[in-house]
Amino acid sequence: MTTDLASRVDAGARLLDQKLPSWYRGVALDELAMQSCDRCILGQIYGSYTEGCDSLGLDWGGQYGFDRLVYSAGGKDSDYPALADLWRAEIRKRLEAGS
Repeated sequence: MTTDLASRVDAGARLLDQKLPSWYRGVALDELAMQSCDRCILGQIYGSYTEGCDSLGLDWGGQYGFDRLVYSAGGKDSDYPALADLWRAEIRKRLEAGS
């Protein structure tokens, strides 16, 4: 499941790069909570998960790692910590690269 989540987070990061370069600078890693609509990636960048999906033109963000896979057979609450860890790693990589 982690590999699938990792590919979704990668797709989400690339989407955010296209729509909002430097998005990663607006995320407080220590406050990141993917199960929270206002502390998840989209919540921290856009104000709420729903506002983020609307701004990105998405009905649902799971395919981009913005949510767990609740609408598929593999979705479960335990995906949230894994998603948060993957997003933290993505953001740290970008911050270290200085991009």
